[in-house]
Amino acid sequence: MIEAAPETKQIEAPAGETNSFESLLQRIDTLLPDVSLAEITAIVSAFNKGIQRRDMCTHLKWGGAKYTSIVKPVLDAYEQLQQTASWKHTEC
Repeated sequence: MIEAAPETKQIEAPAGETNSFESLLQRIDTLLPDVSLAEITAIVSAFNKGIQRRDMCTHLKWGGAKYTSIVKPVLDAYEQLQQTASWKHTEC
């Protein structure tokens, strides 16, 4: 079996948070192996630009069926990981 080369990604991280943002994307990629890193990056980048969940498939020019199979799991995982990361930063 031939393995594909790692995908190149364009990530728009919030200012000053590049390493933690990339780390979150990598963790989502690990949690959702059936979703490509390119799809994860597109969804998270659009979400960080302010695109609402209900408009995500339209914004990305994807069919509505991708919402339940790709968009929702990625955003759920992203929000959960952000909450976990925020919680860790507030510990004393």
